[in-house]
Amino acid sequence: MVSAVREIKRYVLGYCMTPNGVMLIQKISPPQWSGRANAIGGKIQLGETPSKAMVREFREETGISTTEKQWQALTIIKGKPLKLNNYHEWIMYVFWTTNGSVPADYTHETEEGSVSIYKELPENLDVTARWLYLFLQEHYDKGIEIRPCCHHS
Repeated sequence: MVSAVREIKRYVLGYCMTPNGVMLIQKISPPQWSGRANAIGGKIQLGETPSKAMVREFREETGISTTEKQWQALTIIKGKPLKLNNYHEWIMYVFWTTNGSVPADYTHETEEGSVSIYKELPENLDVTARWLYLFLQEHYDKGIEIRPCCHHS
C-alpha cells in the first residue's frame, strides 16, 4: 500500500521580549488552540520566507510593525504527523526580538485572540512555547548571546 504524500506545513513563532515581560496571545481561534496561550505566529504563506512571515504575523496579531532585521532566528523544530495536526508533518521557525517601547499595559484584540504583555507565564501556555521561552529568557536575562544553528531568510 502506498501512503499519500502530504505537504509539510510551515509555521513561524516569535517571542517579543519587553522590559515588562513577554508578549503572548490568548488564542480563541483556530478551535484546536482556543483557550491556550502561545507566542505570536502562524502559517507561512506560499512563496513567503520565514522572516517575512514573522513580520506579517506579528503585525496581524499585535498591530505593531517590525522589520525582518529586528527578528533573530532562535531555532527550527520539525514535527511528526499526529492526529492533532491532521497527520501533517510540520516545521516551526522560531524567532525572537526585543522592544523597549511597548507599554506594560499593552493589549490588542484580533479574530485569533487577545495579545498582552506577561511578566509571569500563564498556566495555559502551550508546552512547547513554554520551554522555548524559558530557554530564551535564561540567556536573555544573563546577556548571553544566542546564535542560531542555521540561517533562514
